Amino acid sequence: MGSSVRTDVLPAGGTAALSQDATPRLRIARDCAREYWRARRAPRFTRADPVRLQHSLDVLARGGRTMLADDPVFLLASGWRTGSTLLQRVLVTDPALLMWGEPLGRMALLPRLAEMLAAVDDRWPTPESATLPQDPSGLATSWIANLYPGNGDLRQGLRALLDSWLAAPARRRGYVRWGVKEVRLGAAEACVLRWLYPAARFILLLRHPFDSYRSARNWRLYSRWPDETVDCAVAFARHWNRLAVSWNARTTGLDPLVIRYEDLVSGKFDFERLGNSLDLQLAPERALSSRPGVRRTRRELCSYERRLVVREAAAGMEAFGYLPDGSTAVWKQPGLPAQSGSTIHGEEPLKCPE
Repeated sequence: MGSSVRTDVLPAGGTAALSQDATPRLRIARDCAREYWRARRAPRFTRADPVRLQHSLDVLARGGRTMLADDPVFLLASGWRTGSTLLQRVLVTDPALLMWGEPLGRMALLPRLAEMLAAVDDRWPTPESATLPQDPSGLATSWIANLYPGNGDLRQGLRALLDSWLAAPARRRGYVRWGVKEVRLGAAEACVLRWLYPAARFILLLRHPFDSYRSARNWRLYSRWPDETVDCAVAFARHWNRLAVSWNARTTGLDPLVIRYEDLVSGKFDFERLGNSLDLQLAPERALSSRPGVRRTRRELCSYERRLVVREAAAGMEAFGYLPDGSTAVWKQPGLPAQSGSTIHGEEPLKCPE
């Protein structure tokens, strides 16, 4: 005996309407199962500790040569879909500046370099390792199993790498200044960049992780190739949190300009002051009037996605005022009182004009 569907209890439109009504719920159930499956294998991101790294860099800087003057601009965002490309385009409205965008980012060159440099401490490397015998003929009869150039040469060599890779190509194209926009670098990597470029300017850009993940959902990204894949809410939130929390470490000399995406697109942001703080002549209306790239409608996060993000990124969200309770953004830089909004080199907050 064949089965049949009772049409008298179906919504208007019959079986087609029933199918359409069930589709969103089925899609949400499918996405939920996928999120939890991916969360079980999401990587835990570890990087060099900024405090330990800062001490290592201080050791390496002892007795070194003075670094050549250069003031690149480093725009470091708390992950993908934070408005970093929008701000990058605003900054390059000054024709003197070329800002590279995430150059070879998945290679994680600077994060790996920071981890290596953190191996240095007060006891290693020993001064004797960088001491050549006064008589070159004595090399053949000396202990040279561990013999290498001095710490200053390492610093100059790493600076030459970035100069040749990033600074020189910009200047060959006629730009006076250069910079880098990145979504994978935190305070530890900023310490390395400050060590190599003492006059560098830093911008920290953040966006609510709910909105960032909503915009990047279903993307397959790499925090670091090949083992640190970001393809679910848990991995995305861990990446966002690692970057945000790193700036609360007690590092010295960074003084980033802190900007929230929500303020940037509010229509009241003080771009003139931003330009003055970076010694740039900005024309933001040029960049803001155009939004290149593919844009599509994205559904809101489901409750399970929000729970996963909060669970993994609560520390960073609390530090920058993004917890769901709607608390005001407060970011405390070590040694300074708690401040609301963005700061410019330890001065008063950079606020949108009323």
